[in-house]
Amino acid sequence: MSVGCAAALAAGLSVSLGQSFTVVTGDGLPSNQPFSSLSREAPRVLQQYYDSTFFSAISSPAQITAMSFRLPDSANADYPALGDLDFARYEITLAKPSAAAAAANGLTSVTFADNMVDAVLVRSGSLNVPLGSFEYNAANEPSAFSFIITFDTPYDFTPGQDLVMLVRHSGHGDVHGVETRWNFDGYAWANGSVVSTAGVDATTGGTYNLANKIQFTVTAIPEPSSLALLALGVLGGWLSRRRA
Repeated sequence: MSVGCAAALAAGLSVSLGQSFTVVTGDGLPSNQPFSSLSREAPRVLQQYYDSTFFSAISSPAQITAMSFRLPDSANADYPALGDLDFARYEITLAKPSAAAAAANGLTSVTFADNMVDAVLVRSGSLNVPLGSFEYNAANEPSAFSFIITFDTPYDFTPGQDLVMLVRHSGHGDVHGVETRWNFDGYAWANGSVVSTAGVDATTGGTYNLANKIQFTVTAIPEPSSLALLALGVLGGWLSRRRA
């Protein structure tokens, strides 16, 4: 292959290194079941299963680098409404489903560890949610996905993969003595969630046929062959300039 041809192909790659976009899990499903576990004043452990069809926009290797969620249509004020929320511990883990979960297209065990393999802790430590971080839509339309939680460690995602998310948080307590939990946008999904109220380190929970809509930020990663082609194109351009 000539250097010029390689450069032309490299320029025409459909996926650019570092190109970011978003994917919404549960997109297109009715938002008729708001779910509050992600924002409770008391400790919660929440595990959710997301079908690969929600990730159909990912057609090449990618990294999931952040996530956000949103208020339900029924919200009538920005949240939190009374003051900042402070979680001493807010952990997010992403994983592939276990063989049993993948076969069932949903969570099959009340034991969190049994539902996932190759788990990656993508976010840990404390979390501050400033006053009014989540914005509601006064027109009673879907609210904006707000307050992006950036991951400490990106998650490598393979096209066609289902995803399991596990969130552990210590709760934010009450703000000004008033309980300030709020529901977030969710949808009905058979065997979609396992939730524990026992504590942040709980290993088991109870099943719920609900899941939260999550917006994931995805960064595209060209496959090695595409990267090699791109590098060859760059090298060709450099050699051309040197000859000139």
